[in-house]
Amino acid sequence: MPRLILAGYMMKTGFGEDEYRLEFLRNRGFVRKKCVKCGRFFWTLDSSRNDCGESPCSPYTFIGRRVGRRLDELSQVRSAFLGFFKNRGHEVISPYPVVCRWRNDLYLTDASIVDFQPYVTEGIIPPPANPLVISQPCIRLVDVDMVGKTVGRHLTIFEMGGHHAFNSKGNEVYWKEDTVRYGFEFFTREMGLKGEDLTFVESSWSGGGNAGPCFEVISHGLEIATLVFMRYKVHPDGSLTELPIRTVDTGYGMERITWLLTGAPTGFHAFYKELLDRVSRIVDIDLPTQLLKEYAVAVSTSENKLLKSEEKLALVNKLGFPSDLADKLEALENTFKALDHVKSLVFILSEGVVPSNTGVGYLARLLLRKTARVLDRLNANNLLLELASWELEYWGRDFPSLLNFKDSILSLIEIELKKYRRSVKEGVKQVESLLRESKPISVEKLVELYDSHGITPEQAAELSSKKGAKISVPEDFYGMIASRHKQPKELEEETITLDFNEKAFPETVKKYYEDPDLLESEARVLGVFGNKVIFDKTIFYPEGGGQPADNGKIVFNGKEALVKDVKIVNNRVIHFIEGPVPVEGSIVRMIVDAERRLQLRRAHTATHIINAAARMILGNHVWQAGAQKDVVESRLDITHPLPLTGEEIEKIERKANEIALANISVEIQILPRTVAEKEYGFRIYQGGAVPGKELRIVKINGVDAEACGGLHVNKTGDVGLIKIVKVVRIQDGVERILFRTGFSSLDYVRSLENQMSRLEKILGVPRNKVLEEAEKIKIELKNLSKKMEKLIENQLDSLADQLISKAPEEAGVKIVLYGSDELGMDHLIKLGEKASRKEPNALVLLVSTNTPTTQFAIFAGDSVLKKGVDCAMLSRRIVEEISVGGGAGGRKNFAKGGLATKVTFETLKAKVMPLIADTVKALSESSKS
Repeated sequence: MPRLILAGYMMKTGFGEDEYRLEFLRNRGFVRKKCVKCGRFFWTLDSSRNDCGESPCSPYTFIGRRVGRRLDELSQVRSAFLGFFKNRGHEVISPYPVVCRWRNDLYLTDASIVDFQPYVTEGIIPPPANPLVISQPCIRLVDVDMVGKTVGRHLTIFEMGGHHAFNSKGNEVYWKEDTVRYGFEFFTREMGLKGEDLTFVESSWSGGGNAGPCFEVISHGLEIATLVFMRYKVHPDGSLTELPIRTVDTGYGMERITWLLTGAPTGFHAFYKELLDRVSRIVDIDLPTQLLKEYAVAVSTSENKLLKSEEKLALVNKLGFPSDLADKLEALENTFKALDHVKSLVFILSEGVVPSNTGVGYLARLLLRKTARVLDRLNANNLLLELASWELEYWGRDFPSLLNFKDSILSLIEIELKKYRRSVKEGVKQVESLLRESKPISVEKLVELYDSHGITPEQAAELSSKKGAKISVPEDFYGMIASRHKQPKELEEETITLDFNEKAFPETVKKYYEDPDLLESEARVLGVFGNKVIFDKTIFYPEGGGQPADNGKIVFNGKEALVKDVKIVNNRVIHFIEGPVPVEGSIVRMIVDAERRLQLRRAHTATHIINAAARMILGNHVWQAGAQKDVVESRLDITHPLPLTGEEIEKIERKANEIALANISVEIQILPRTVAEKEYGFRIYQGGAVPGKELRIVKINGVDAEACGGLHVNKTGDVGLIKIVKVVRIQDGVERILFRTGFSSLDYVRSLENQMSRLEKILGVPRNKVLEEAEKIKIELKNLSKKMEKLIENQLDSLADQLISKAPEEAGVKIVLYGSDELGMDHLIKLGEKASRKEPNALVLLVSTNTPTTQFAIFAGDSVLKKGVDCAMLSRRIVEEISVGGGAGGRKNFAKGGLATKVTFETLKAKVMPLIADTVKALSESSKS
């Protein structure tokens, strides 16, 4: 069908009236009206209603009273929702993780439909059930700045109840009529709401690359559900095309429904209950119920759905309460934020995320830092760890997996909190430096201060205010940076420029998968384009998944050519040949480099083994963050909050070799995506999201199972010796393990043996005494170094006396000039410090010419400083005077500089001496006048 144009991701109106005219609504007596306030169209049973029913068009009318069934717990609402749809033929599906590792375009699950995009919604794979119902924990950080301010309307973490049906040609499950009927019946029959208290507002929805018309379900001022009829794919230019699957995508707000049914003054009173009470007691917040009710209603009718400080004060005064309660309302909002953010944080960390500066780790760090700052404002800066523990216990009742990782989660928070506190100290210096330089602090600079040093914009603003400066902080600062990190950046994949259309050929039969031990085979040439050849089938593995391509040769008609590289493009394997090329239609014999193939297979299996071993030793937060296999040395990047210790490295290496020695079979399974996810969980996505309706699972029984397209050995014992040769920290939260396998490990161990033998000969001691002798030599060298340093100190002391005694005098100032092509700057600086301390009237210029460029240092004694000498200014004038380029700077009493080229001391002295003399003379005359 022709493309439609979607004006925006959340349109108020974007589809025609016919999309919303349903028989169910008409038969029930609903009438279509236009809101006199916002202009949206809505359906209602109350013919006298003239607004859509949603705040701010209509206030919250449920606060302080029961408007439906008596359900007091979020868990009761969830159970009722799932049970209602289960009784209507929907299969209950367990919730997916909040970290959506099955997708490469999103970090966090922010809607229940995310679980099924894009594979189910685009018809690539069948759904796990049809229809189905799920209550999915979701995390959405774009509105993080609104949390607390809207008293429960906005949350970073919430449960979205979704009943979904996937309709395709020949398989109609249900569509608009039944979806709206189910929604109406759930809210009236199951939740006990009056039909007159429901409005169905016409709207449009888009997310995850899909779009469609929708109804927003409103009751008593609160939106409690969205019923989306997803039928379009959204293209980058905003245009729409029909999807092969028409999806019923509903989102029922479990927390909002709980709030509505309890009539609690705020959402947090409804679903955080005793947790809110506990924290409120600690931070001393006790507010009258009447004030809380009026506050929530006032928020609902505010144009921005929040109250500013002056509006809170006006409300408190209007109700006749003491003015200081306005500050208590502010503190209550911060308490709401802390509760919400910590819940999000523990859910994210429970799924193996390590706070860092990249990826989903960045979002975890954002939540922790923002919470730490909020608790600081509440004078509860030591509460975060305890609050996390309480939340784990509280939410662990409904999500037991949280408790399984409690110790690990608390450890990660403790480590990250210490990093944050250290970072802030350095960040304060950065802000003070910017303020000293009178540089404006832009939004981008605020982001940089936050990212690099953990300084929140509020802290920067406070520091600036103390210095009399003002910073403009965007109200949506955290939402802005969360949006920037909402999804992974698109990786620039290597593009292969072909001078032919590879799709003109059939897909290549991948013999390397059918039998990885097959090293020789015949194939027919389908196409030859320069040095690029396509065969009907191949045993050569193409580069992919961090595994380099096979090398080898092809033999034909008494000739042979080398296969130097192999790539795969649209399932056609391209072979890059060096030497004579075969003709189209001919048969060639393929021969793979057996040793290279085996080493790469060993390296790939070892990658899985080491990753699993690291997880066993360090904890479930360990995930693969990158990998590259090679013939000699390979690397595996893993997530971990701290640098690995020697003991941890040793344990990981030992565990990896235990797995290898166990000689466990390495099994390859081709499974439907949903089956693989159900059987092995989402840890299969160690190397990132894998496309396709089927997944190739590499399983080491009892150790590891991953979705992987690489070649592996048949048993773990085939890997041989696994030797970790080095571990480096490549970025905050990521450790790089460099390792070897098989004969490469043996070569490495042999090289260490050879080095040890050389040390035996050099030190003249047997092997078991080498370390002892090395320690002895180290101590002797250290003692010798101390003695040498003492001798140098004495010599510098004596030299300082000599230079002062021989120094010429100008206007009462002794000018000490000394150059050396032996002493480096470190020793010359010590000499300058001694001379300027010994003689307060000395101005000392010391020059080092023992490096490719000339360096110098200037010192001023106390008496010289009082005359007005400025070493920093003088150092810059010296660089200008020599005119060869360079730079200089420092303080009034000490400065140093360097020239761009080498200048002899005599040349420098001849040019600089008059400058120094004139400077001293001018200052002396100035002081007299």
